[in-house]
Amino acid sequence: KARRRLLQTLNGPASFIAMVRPYSQYQPGNGETVEKNWVFFVRVGGSSYWAVVERSGKKAPYVYGMD
Repeated sequence: KARRRLLQTLNGPASFIAMVRPYSQYQPGNGETVEKNWVFFVRVGGSSYWAVVERSGKKAPYVYGMD
């Protein structure tokens, strides 16, 4: 049920997902760089979030957001 609800929300017309590239307008709020991380920007329900995955795999992925 949770997976279905998540996909429904992310596929909604107000949701947005983008892979962050250098110098794009969706840079992470905590200064993570795309040279060291895969960074995804997600906007859902009027709030913005970043999902950060370190390329080396030494750190666990994490998500944080801003309203």
